[in-house]
Amino acid sequence: MTNSLNDMHFSKSILFIGSNPSEAHPVAMQHILHAKERNQAQIIVVDPRFTRTAAKANKYVRLRPGSDVAYIWGLLWHIFENGWEDQQFIDQRVFGMEEVRREVAQFTPDVVERITGVSEADMYDVAKRISENRPGCIVWC
Repeated sequence: MTNSLNDMHFSKSILFIGSNPSEAHPVAMQHILHAKERNQAQIIVVDPRFTRTAAKANKYVRLRPGSDVAYIWGLLWHIFENGWEDQQFIDQRVFGMEEVRREVAQFTPDVVERITGVSEADMYDVAKRISENRPGCIVWC
């Protein structure tokens, strides 16, 4: 991830994809739990396995192994569909967003569910949680 542990203290949502800090990074997990307690941060774990980190999460999503890119595109599909993206940030700092939007448009909820095994309702719920609880961060492995 690109955030510092101190950034996590102020996060209101933390999305873990394939990451299990409870076992792999227990000191970092203490920072995450601090954010959960202090900020009521939404902890979301997306992983094929129900891990110790998932046990501490507000939301656990099981996906098929190897389908994480389709999962991310599915989240973006809901974010773009609902206008939840930070347009000012995109305008100022992102290059090639139109190409990303074209790619994401192909990953409709039915396509994403077929690839990942994650329902449209769960995809929408996670996209909404991270959109409504800013600032946030994404941790992946």
